Amino acid sequence: MLISLGVDNFGSGLFLPLTLVYLERVAGIPLGTAGAVLAAGTLVGTFAPAAVARYVDRWGPRRVVVLSQLLQSLGMLAYLVARDIPLAVTAAVLTAAGVQVFYSALGAMTSEAAHGGDHDRAFATVNVVRTAAFGAGGLAGGILLGVPDDAGLVACVVLNAATFLVASAILAVAVPSTRPTAAARSTRLVDVWAPLRNRAFLLLCAVAFLLFLSVDLFLVLMPPYADGALGAPGWVVGASIAVNTGLGAVAGTWAVARTSGFRRTTNLVVAAALQAAWGVGMAVLVALPTEFRPVALIAVTALLSGGSLIGGPRVFALLAEIAPPEQRGAYFSLFQYSFTAAALVAPLFSGLVPLAPWAPWAVDAVLVVLALPAITAFRKSMSPANP
Repeated sequence: MLISLGVDNFGSGLFLPLTLVYLERVAGIPLGTAGAVLAAGTLVGTFAPAAVARYVDRWGPRRVVVLSQLLQSLGMLAYLVARDIPLAVTAAVLTAAGVQVFYSALGAMTSEAAHGGDHDRAFATVNVVRTAAFGAGGLAGGILLGVPDDAGLVACVVLNAATFLVASAILAVAVPSTRPTAAARSTRLVDVWAPLRNRAFLLLCAVAFLLFLSVDLFLVLMPPYADGALGAPGWVVGASIAVNTGLGAVAGTWAVARTSGFRRTTNLVVAAALQAAWGVGMAVLVALPTEFRPVALIAVTALLSGGSLIGGPRVFALLAEIAPPEQRGAYFSLFQYSFTAAALVAPLFSGLVPLAPWAPWAVDAVLVVLALPAITAFRKSMSPANP
């Protein structure tokens, strides 16, 4: 399973960061229009988790992940022939739907594969492998981008399609899957919405949204903030992203192991504290002397990384604990909307920049602090048997 996920994410790292470049240079679509094409694909893709939630339990998560990889390979083939807007939209929709289906089933598949119920380590290990593979793919994509006549861009698409096919073949042939229980196979459509009646699930969704909003803000607003308000040199943006990615690739399981003596909800509190400190740190960077800002930006990025490494696996482990086994797929599928909501809300924070360059980060710090009472309420809603 880990090899398959590594191959999958290597291919995604090859092409995903270059999608807009490909649409502009190879498909001949203006940059502004290309952005609208990707936005349309993402919007359509948001319907996928609700559509497949029932089938993750009925078919088993492994089969749904294989389906998602095949969908994404079709999306890559559509990109290969896309030379106009309708074909580009088709490619974006197939790819975005495949990505959403993938994440809808990945958590349940990881939970199913966790040995001895060690969900914390299982989710951390999957994150380490996927992050490292994505980073390696991004490096390879950067090298291919330098190939003359856009041949490197085309090669990224071809290789990404191939990696999806290889990854799906590994899962389909080499990875065993437990047979869904009779209760899971007989799941009714109405049962898919059962998580929305679970108070603990809704509280965990709120916590996940508030914590992962910080990660999306880092990706969306940090580069223009560093370039504009901080006046930092261009290499600082790359270095900050490299620190965040690098720590995720090498320290994920280490961070989980070092904090395994605490309750999962306690680890969520620690993660929230680190991410709130990151928001405050980002806000005060503009008050520092210009020469200190690059190093300070990289340093505060480590706070965000630490919070993500400690809190991320615990969010998914807690979800696996509260989800009934026969409905685990539905729980993980609908949980995906916490991250979708964070990704949609993060760009809206750019509207705070005209007020003050520090405002988005200060507001994020306040929102992360609001996760603390939600974590407390979640802890109280759990049964004493659950950690």
